[in-house]
Amino acid sequence: MQETPTDQIVDDATPVLHESGRTFDVIEIGSDGTSILGSSNMCTRYWAGILSVFHSPDDLTDKTKCQSSMEFEGGLSCAKFVSGSKVMVGLDSGCVSILNVRPDSGSGIGMLASVVEHDNVVSSLSISRDGTRALTGSLDRSLKVWHTDYLVCSHTYRPAHADMVVSVAIHPEQNDVMVSCSEDGRVVMWDLRMPKPALGISKEQFANRPSCVSFLNRRSTNLMIGTVSGHLLHLDASSPKSAPSFELGAHSRAVRKICPSGDDDDDQLLIATCADDRTTIVSSANPAHPKILYSDERHSDIVRGIAWPVRDGDRRRIFSCGWDRQVIAHNIITFS
Repeated sequence: MQETPTDQIVDDATPVLHESGRTFDVIEIGSDGTSILGSSNMCTRYWAGILSVFHSPDDLTDKTKCQSSMEFEGGLSCAKFVSGSKVMVGLDSGCVSILNVRPDSGSGIGMLASVVEHDNVVSSLSISRDGTRALTGSLDRSLKVWHTDYLVCSHTYRPAHADMVVSVAIHPEQNDVMVSCSEDGRVVMWDLRMPKPALGISKEQFANRPSCVSFLNRRSTNLMIGTVSGHLLHLDASSPKSAPSFELGAHSRAVRKICPSGDDDDDQLLIATCADDRTTIVSSANPAHPKILYSDERHSDIVRGIAWPVRDGDRRRIFSCGWDRQVIAHNIITFS
């Protein structure tokens, strides 16, 4: 395995605080509460990325509580927890790395593996529920499937789309079932068990070009698709020619992230979304009663990251981050 030490600079003695980052793009919360915040900053002609680690979600709102950090010679475009303290990150250099954000030695963030196999920005990243498989999409129009133990690529689809891949997701129960979304206006289902793995969803299903996609729960292949118009579409991918179950006008601009709460009860299924606007929204994804339940505009610039605390059993809090260098905790207990 080829490591790329020039893609990262580690400073364990002095964690890099996020006031040096121009944009907050990534926020993720692990199963034990460990939280990460990813930002990027323009240094002369190039972007530099910073990954910062916090003990708990509540610490995210106080930059002085940063426990450790790693700086990359490339913008940090996406990051996900793999399992425990392992985190996978994608950079705008095409680099994919796996880190240990809580080494037993207490020495700060540790680099476990790093490879460069994409030819452009790693735009989206998804991890299987059991943490054994990862899927990356890139602006180079390709998809790559990875074994997370050794960061070995098992499948490459190049080109997977006719234009840049902007969003990918692995089914929460079936590791061989995946979905991707591209600037070419296509949403494609992938089943790695099939000799012809790709099944395109007709463009006629969408009045506006899709901009992101996510599976909703473990029990079905229901998709939630965000569009450039700010709408959310609920689609049963097992019947790709059927019309969307509902369409919800949630945002005023292109939806960039859809984050389900993880509840498999359709009556209680909530999704948090952010877009190319200042709004953080929580909606009901119940096809019988879809509606916006919570909307917040405290961010003064584009919201780029949203996350549910995994340990928070009642699923009534979310955290968001944006280009205004803010992390905001949203208490949505009182929504109606």
